[in-house]
Amino acid sequence: MCGRFTLRASAERVAGEFLVILWEPLPPRYNIAPSQAILVIVPMGQPAAPQSLPPGQSQARASPSGQRISPNRVLISGQPQFMLSPSGEIGRLAESPPAPTDQAHSPRPETASPNRPTPMDQAVRAATDRQVVWMQWGFRQTAPSAGQASSLLINLRAETALEHPNFRRLLEAHRCLILADGFYEWEKIGSGSLPYFVHRWDDRPFGMAGLWRPPDLAQPWLLPECVVLTTPANALLRPIHDRMPALLLPEDYALWLDPEQQDAQKLGQALQPYPDELLEAYPVSQRINSADYDQPDCLQPQNRPRQRRLFEEEEE
Repeated sequence: MCGRFTLRASAERVAGEFLVILWEPLPPRYNIAPSQAILVIVPMGQPAAPQSLPPGQSQARASPSGQRISPNRVLISGQPQFMLSPSGEIGRLAESPPAPTDQAHSPRPETASPNRPTPMDQAVRAATDRQVVWMQWGFRQTAPSAGQASSLLINLRAETALEHPNFRRLLEAHRCLILADGFYEWEKIGSGSLPYFVHRWDDRPFGMAGLWRPPDLAQPWLLPECVVLTTPANALLRPIHDRMPALLLPEDYALWLDPEQQDAQKLGQALQPYPDELLEAYPVSQRINSADYDQPDCLQPQNRPRQRRLFEEEEE
């Protein structure tokens, strides 16, 4: 499962990794918790902007880090600050966009034919097909009876999403990538549990497969909601927990975000346990148990045996 995760990567790195446009720098997050506003990638045009707002509130609101955010835009609008260069590198844009050129006097390079798009063509196409938006982590569940608190569904088994009719509809039309670069898992020991931090050994950001749904019609000003899909744990994490978030490989991002793709079999093939050799895990402090604690020392290793990367002994 996935109860907490991190997103420490810079805006430049996120933009380059996922081929998206970001509008302002991203504050590092070390302990993202359920019910908080999180950043996700969806196809351009999804979800629709809220139709109304509660009395006395503006469309912008505060993110968990204290920044003002818009329900359907990442951070505050303005000229994009980060864009992919033709070489695939990230560069900061000038205060004003470059003046348009006369297409008749600016022929495309010979390699840029309809059958052979340039790297810039591919980058711009991906960036214009995807957008980064805020969503609330967790599906609000209606209280079963009066006097009982409503629950929050934060994880959903990939197997359930593929088989259950209600979730199958979301799988076909409302898929998203949840931005992260690490997550926490708790190992049960006796009556307690010990947290581990799990991340790629190279600290590369990754996208967690998610599903989203629009807010209730009675409260259209709320953020859309999303859940993290999970798969069986891989060999590295199995001693800690039997489930793990569905981390997608970069080559599966386009498939997952393609609004025309509704083939459950193809989508299911992307929802596999992440390769063991790409991850590492180590024990961290129990201070992350508090959702209000979001500091760099959340990642401080503790003096307990660390889960080694698969094949690490052979590599040393």
